[in-house]
Amino acid sequence: MDKVIALAVRGFFKARNYCDIYYLKNIHIKPDISLVAKKIDDYTIDDFDKKLDAVTSSLFNENYELFTQGFRTEMKRFLADEVYAYAQKQDFIDSVFKTIQNSVENLYEQSETQIHTI
Repeated sequence: MDKVIALAVRGFFKARNYCDIYYLKNIHIKPDISLVAKKIDDYTIDDFDKKLDAVTSSLFNENYELFTQGFRTEMKRFLADEVYAYAQKQDFIDSVFKTIQNSVENLYEQSETQIHTI
């Protein structure tokens, strides 16, 4: 849940959050919508949906190259060399970004009222 919240409220791109969500999605872990809604309420996050939409929509716009380079730079610190060799490939990075966009869309579809009305 914290990874989804962090995407929306963190004022900067953090590749590890994106990779963590990508990994969780690939092992079929789904966020508990009620917990996400509770955290939004607990942290008193205004306009959560707009903030999250802004982040996810920016992945493939004019910030794409900046995010891609930031992704490569940050993930080099966390991954073994052989894993990093794969993770720095553009196809992998695009897959991570697309998974984030799809995950956010699915989150909204699962709970239109719980997330959007907070």
